[in-house]
Amino acid sequence: MLEDGDPAPPEVVRITPDLGLLAGDLALGRLEAGFAEAWLADPGARTLARLSAPWRVVQAAAEAIDAALILIDLGPTPGAITRTALIASDFVLVPLGPDLRSLHSLWLLGPMIQRWRAAWAERLAAARSPDRPLPAGRMAPIGYVVQELPLRLTRTPWRDDRWAVRMPDAYARALLGAAGAPGPSAPAHDPNCLAILKPFRSLVGMALEARKPIFALTVADGAIASHAVAVTQAWKDYRALADRLSARIGLGPDPDQSPTDPAECGGDALSTTMTR
Repeated sequence: MLEDGDPAPPEVVRITPDLGLLAGDLALGRLEAGFAEAWLADPGARTLARLSAPWRVVQAAAEAIDAALILIDLGPTPGAITRTALIASDFVLVPLGPDLRSLHSLWLLGPMIQRWRAAWAERLAAARSPDRPLPAGRMAPIGYVVQELPLRLTRTPWRDDRWAVRMPDAYARALLGAAGAPGPSAPAHDPNCLAILKPFRSLVGMALEARKPIFALTVADGAIASHAVAVTQAWKDYRALADRLSARIGLGPDPDQSPTDPAECGGDALSTTMTR
């Protein structure tokens, strides 16, 4: 990843005929210092090769399985590895919880993305005629997803939470650079909120045991009675999110023509980062 040549071909694990996985590794943490040094160096060919290495890796992985959409799941650390992954991305989707930590992360992430996008554009302009393709580094914010907190007898529902009601305005100001009149009063009324997802806590352990998504659990996996109802609701919620996400990045499909059976769900889908 830090050499002048191309990285080794990635090993992609086929999950389904339409879905492949390029697994992360804790050893990638050793690249943090190298990526940080490259970001501060003059934008020569070697520097740009280093900074674009993650993009070349995920593009090679996509070509290996003929994928049309790359999803990159990032941790909540604003370090050099996160920056190179964002450079490799066309769009950014932000998962949030209705809490103070998520609210602070919006104010931290927004200015960083704007600075990194501008700095990468300057490097591309300085490169003029690079000897290999480079990512555009669009990093366009396309919205956020909120996960509900489990309902407790000792607290009010999250929709009334003092942190949740601040998220629409915080997202618009920090990620989109919008200023002026306050936005919607809650994520449920915010067009930038692509979904409000239940935690489905009763299904998580079952899904881990069956090695399946929670929305694909069956009676054979133990999803009976109220669990079966929750599986159906999970399918509807995640299907709606997938449709909104696809439409937001210009890939479709039309939500009115979405499949109604999980078995019909394909992987026909640029590069989108989900950053916590």
